[in-house]
Amino acid sequence: MSIEQESVAKLKEFEGCVSWMYLDTRGNVTVWVGFEVVSAAHACDLPFQIGEASAEHAAIAADWLRVKSKPAGELPQFYRNSTSPELRQSDGDALLLLRWQQDEAALRAIYASYDALPDAAKLALHDMIFNLGASALRHEYPHLHAAIEAADFPGAAAECTRHGISVERNLWTVQQFQIAAKTTSLVFA
Repeated sequence: MSIEQESVAKLKEFEGCVSWMYLDTRGNVTVWVGFEVVSAAHACDLPFQIGEASAEHAAIAADWLRVKSKPAGELPQFYRNSTSPELRQSDGDALLLLRWQQDEAALRAIYASYDALPDAAKLALHDMIFNLGASALRHEYPHLHAAIEAADFPGAAAECTRHGISVERNLWTVQQFQIAAKTTSLVFA
């Protein structure tokens, strides 16, 4: 399995895949694997369908407004009704792959040594950039940044904990940096 495939699978596992619009815990309209849909117009740019047919822009915009008016933080099923526009798996996965590729380019811009990093470190960084965004990853985690640049993966493991995500997800990220440390020590041993 390639790093891209492994990373995308892990993102889907951690984020879940919801084909209709729902509100996240902060009240943001969201779809698929945590993609924020910032406006009704943005929703209309996505390839939503109702049944087997492409959804009309009016139906997509109306559903965005309906979902936005609901209370935040319910389970995704709460926001779905019989006429909810939905993304097909292939369309949602294509959007996720595009986002992954954009994140990959951003990681290369943030970390000069990105291409030389062990795959486990790349997996951890992909999860973090997806969750935090490029700016927050770069500027709100200076000790992590320094550890990555120094190939200090035990140090990166100590600095990668995020707030507002599951303990399981944070532990997985720590484990990836620990695996990177073991991989690196075997290469240089």
